[in-house]
Amino acid sequence: MDKLVTQGWLDFLAPLAGLFCNSLAHIVSFRFISRGRMLVSLVAGFFFGLFCFLLFSIGYTFEFPVLAQNFLTYIFLSYGYFHFVNLGETARRIRLLRELMDSEGGLTLDQIGSRYNAQEILSRRLERLVKNGQVVLKDGRCFIAKPTVLFIAKMMLFLKHLLLERGGSA
Repeated sequence: MDKLVTQGWLDFLAPLAGLFCNSLAHIVSFRFISRGRMLVSLVAGFFFGLFCFLLFSIGYTFEFPVLAQNFLTYIFLSYGYFHFVNLGETARRIRLLRELMDSEGGLTLDQIGSRYNAQEILSRRLERLVKNGQVVLKDGRCFIAKPTVLFIAKMMLFLKHLLLERGGSA
């Protein structure tokens, strides 16, 4: 009975250990290795967490159903972590609340409107994509340079469809 209880706890801890390593590697990579590039550090964290998860899991079991279940759990936990981190980086509501917090006298509606006009938001996002090498500008046209973000976007859509679609056709 004790071995069965221990096995259950190890099954429970393996994806959490992977997530812990994921977040730790993300933070270290963001601060010291990737020089503040969020996507690079998130990907590095994901793969380091996966490596730790596999080391932890294979160290105590070779049962495929358990490994598959824990692998999917790690993937879903990492998916949630990615969006949790990304929420703080990109959400306009979070950014607006930060700016309101940083302004002693508050902001007028005109000030807020000037900070959040569509052209400026588009310019900032495009500038970030160009800076990170995801998009290149040639003759006034934008082209995908590195398909990394596109691949991640497709994976997120796939996971969203897999998790949230209920019997409908795609």
